[in-house]
Amino acid sequence: AARRVLAVDDTKLERLREVLAELKALDRQALLFTWSKATLRYLQEHFAGEYRIEVLNGDVKRDKRRTIMKD
Repeated sequence: AARRVLAVDDTKLERLREVLAELKALDRQALLFTWSKATLRYLQEHFAGEYRIEVLNGDVKRDKRRTIMKD
């Protein structure tokens, strides 16, 4: 059922794509927060080819978190 829902146009995703493109054009960065790991995976699937994506959650080891935060 979720796959069928996601198969339709996602206007929020498209708006996010526009905002991210505007930020990139200004050489700016974005930090996105989500409570849901499923949402995080969804965003990764759609933006991984366009942007560098790093994940920070309880599954990420401390050293990796520090590396991510330095970048």
